[in-house]
Amino acid sequence: MNVRSGYYGYHLGVECRFVHMSAGWTTGKSGGWKVYVENDSGVEEVYKYKIKDAKGEITSAYYVRTYCNYLKGRCYIDCISDDYVRLFPDLQTSNTLGMYSYHGKDIEFEMTYREFLEGVSEIWEEREKVSGLPFQVERIKHLMIMNHFLEKP
Repeated sequence: MNVRSGYYGYHLGVECRFVHMSAGWTTGKSGGWKVYVENDSGVEEVYKYKIKDAKGEITSAYYVRTYCNYLKGRCYIDCISDDYVRLFPDLQTSNTLGMYSYHGKDIEFEMTYREFLEGVSEIWEEREKVSGLPFQVERIKHLMIMNHFLEKP
C-alpha cells in the first residue's frame, strides 16, 4: 500500500511529487518547486519552478497526510510496508484510550501489516492547499472504507 505524506500536485496533467525549495536554494532570489515524476524506472526530476512561473503548467498543488481509523480513533500513518506499520494517534484518540505522552515522547502504535488490516476500518488522505498555487482536487480522498480498498493497495 502506498501511503503519502508531503507535497503533491498536477504538472501538465500528470500527478507528481513536489519538493519545496527555500529562498536561496535556487538562484538566491525566491523559493520555488522541484517537480518529480515516479515511474517504473524510479524517480525523475522533470522541472524546476520559481513560484511566479508555475501558473499554467501546474493545475493543482497540495500537501497530503494519510490518516486511518484504528482502535476506534484517528491516527496519522507514519510508515507502512509489507510487514510493518507505525501509527501516531491524535490527541483525542490518545485521551480516549487513556494513553498519555510522557517526557515529550510521542505515543505510537507499531504492528505488523496483518494486525493493521485487522484493526483498521477506514483510510483517507487529507489535502491542504499550497499557498500561491491552484487547488483543484478533493480535500479528502478515501482509500479504504468499511474494510474495502477503493484502489489497489
